Amino acid sequence: MDFASALLVLSIGLGAGFAGGLLGVGGGFIITPALILLLNMKPHIAVATSLFAVTMTSLSSTLYYAEKGLVDFHLGMMLESASMLGAILGAHLALALPGNVIEIAFGLVLGYASLKMAFSKGVHGDGREGEYRHVWAGIAASFAAGILSGLLGIGGGTVKGPIMMLVMGVPVHTAVPTSSFMIGLTAAAGTIVYISAGLVEPVTAALTAVGVFLGAQAGSRVAVRTKPRMLRRIFGVVLLLAALRMIAKGLGV
Repeated sequence: MDFASALLVLSIGLGAGFAGGLLGVGGGFIITPALILLLNMKPHIAVATSLFAVTMTSLSSTLYYAEKGLVDFHLGMMLESASMLGAILGAHLALALPGNVIEIAFGLVLGYASLKMAFSKGVHGDGREGEYRHVWAGIAASFAAGILSGLLGIGGGTVKGPIMMLVMGVPVHTAVPTSSFMIGLTAAAGTIVYISAGLVEPVTAALTAVGVFLGAQAGSRVAVRTKPRMLRRIFGVVLLLAALRMIAKGLGV
């Protein structure tokens, strides 16, 4: 890898880490398409590299959020038990699919999440810790989020955040930190499958991980000072742009 490419990978990591820390996602929704679109990386390798980096995003942002007492670890572990199983299944599924199918699926998932977050009338964040509603629906949806994580190279935060807020009534400033904690475990489960298949490029993964670790620290600090509605709108717009570009790439446009 030449210097310009290395700098680009590091920059992708910084941007993804900042977005991940800010929005409670792993940054995979930026890393995966950026590696494919800017570096012409094969989708399967991009997904594998992204999952490794997402683990670092989660570690970085969770350290900050936990220090502030914002992570609901009980809720996170309850939902994550289902997500990790889904991630392993999703990673195995991805290995059997063509690259363009992964790109189109990625775009469709992001498009749904973006519209849900950007145009929702409210966060439904009226639950109190330990009293969240529709718990079993949240667990089932977390399993699905895990499948998407292993399949698309994301931490699942693009789905987990909306699940907690829109289905379970978790306040946004609890959902974002808890999602940040969960995605690292989900991503790690999927990464193991890809490592065993020899699809993780060490240099690219290391540079991306350094970038996301640093970027997530900054994003986490901005997040605790940002209004909940603004977080949702930022989340929605960024996801929609990524969704449209990935669908176009998958269709050969």
